[in-house]
Amino acid sequence: MVALCLVMAATHHRNWLRGGRQSRLLAIEGRGALLDAGISAGVGVAFALTPLLSATPLEWVIPISDAIVVLVLCGLLVRSPLRSLMASVAELGGESAHPSIQRQVINHVSPELTALDITLVDLALFPSGRALQGILYLDPHRAMVSSEVDQLRDSLERLCRSRFPIVTLEVALSQREALLGKPA
Repeated sequence: MVALCLVMAATHHRNWLRGGRQSRLLAIEGRGALLDAGISAGVGVAFALTPLLSATPLEWVIPISDAIVVLVLCGLLVRSPLRSLMASVAELGGESAHPSIQRQVINHVSPELTALDITLVDLALFPSGRALQGILYLDPHRAMVSSEVDQLRDSLERLCRSRFPIVTLEVALSQREALLGKPA
């Protein structure tokens, strides 16, 4: 069973690499197969060692060894699902994207905005699964018609799609003082 799980993990990993490291499903399946291999190996070792406890002070553990193994595995495995659950709840609650992702978006759009003499006032980014949704608060220093704003939004989305495959941006015009780069 352990060998089968390791072969599955290697296959998923190889396919994930071939796919350009884009498929979260393959990455999760690969980690899951590794976890299954670890669980199978741990259970096998625990059950193989349990008979060696006879004629020792721990002989009383033999009848309940299967329950102890299950409890130990549950204790070891509960952290990862809880962390995933907390991350999903935070995402559903509208948690902002990680600062490194915000910095990447700023780095992608800044050259275009600088060339157009537009100031990036603020940025609000929200992850939604593999997608990224955001609002760019911009000060164009001049009047813009709606078609110019739409063209700007489309251009900025195209720039960001070179790094983030699924991104939706909205542009909001604002004259307030820039918040980016200032300490909170």
